[in-house]
Amino acid sequence: MLRVIKSTLQGLDIDEDREDEFAAAAEAGALLRETYAENEHGQKDCTIVVRAYTDPDGRHRFAVLYSNPGDVDWQDTEDYDTARAFYEETVRADPRTDEDGAMSPLFAATDVPGVDGYEDGAEAAGDTEAYMLVAEWVTEEAEEALRMAAERTQARQIAYARALDASGYGSQTLLADRVGISSPTVKDIADRGRKLIRQRFAANLYEDSAGGLYVRRQGETTVWSLGYDPAQLGGPFAADAAAWRDGEWEPSESDGQIPGYGRDTSDLTHIATWSTMAGLDLMGDAAAGRPAAGGAGRVYLDIGHTATWSVVRGESPDSHAVEPGRIGLDIPSTILDWAEEYGVGADDTVYLLVTPSDEAGEVMGELAYTEYPMAGADMATLRAELKELAD
Repeated sequence: MLRVIKSTLQGLDIDEDREDEFAAAAEAGALLRETYAENEHGQKDCTIVVRAYTDPDGRHRFAVLYSNPGDVDWQDTEDYDTARAFYEETVRADPRTDEDGAMSPLFAATDVPGVDGYEDGAEAAGDTEAYMLVAEWVTEEAEEALRMAAERTQARQIAYARALDASGYGSQTLLADRVGISSPTVKDIADRGRKLIRQRFAANLYEDSAGGLYVRRQGETTVWSLGYDPAQLGGPFAADAAAWRDGEWEPSESDGQIPGYGRDTSDLTHIATWSTMAGLDLMGDAAAGRPAAGGAGRVYLDIGHTATWSVVRGESPDSHAVEPGRIGLDIPSTILDWAEEYGVGADDTVYLLVTPSDEAGEVMGELAYTEYPMAGADMATLRAELKELAD
């Protein structure tokens, strides 16, 4: 089915105020097939072409563009065979006659079989490219469909998990009846949803100017006040957040935490995030070695330890330091941002090493270094690895 997008010969199949938008996109498309005539000066004065393009609505299309000094008629379709057939019919439809009524070649060049000026196989390259594009486009669409299907599947799993967990005893059978599937299947889907919820769990820790601490689970609007004395909290924050994720702990009024429903956090300082995917991420200024956390926040985060991070180019076998990823240490986002300024992530020969600051020494190939707080558990892991390497 052909759609008229620009024409002086017939009405449009799109809104008239979008004609120029569609025409510009079609004219900028990839040229696949072409036939043209020339005037007495050797300039093209009548062209019929097929172009592959993406229309302003994001759809891949093939446009047949007929243009001469007096008229234009541009039509498109999503099917290349339809576009090719229409193009070849248009080229064959208008033979030229001279003033004596004799037939004469209409076109200076063409790739349409059976038309004067055609050379054997002239259409092959354009047809091949068109079908290659169709294969690419269909692949894109299939991958997008799979992605959307996966998202819908995960959304269903999470919804089942939340429905069962919120409803309690008997909810599995009730949900199975409502959605028309077996109770064991509902349980299996919900179990998968619980795993996804665990994987996506993240909690932010905030501090106010007076040292008060606050926590909020990402995706929720309630901000819980934890008070001003970190010694009264279980801690450290990473352990509490993991327990929250696992359902072993959560802030509650009965434990002394105060909910702030819908509380704005713009007057608080975001000092850390803990997530299943990335572990503990400390906010702050990496280059200056200053964490965002104040006194209370540092105690609750258990970051009374300092590590030295080095950006290194090339091998550094004698350095008393390790690559953090090799031993499962999470790299704070502030450290990553700082390291990227020196080529980490852009240059395969540039990478990060880390060591306790009180054990730091010369690092061969070092481009830059900075000191930054590290959680106690991570520091213990780092020291143990370095000791094992030294032994």
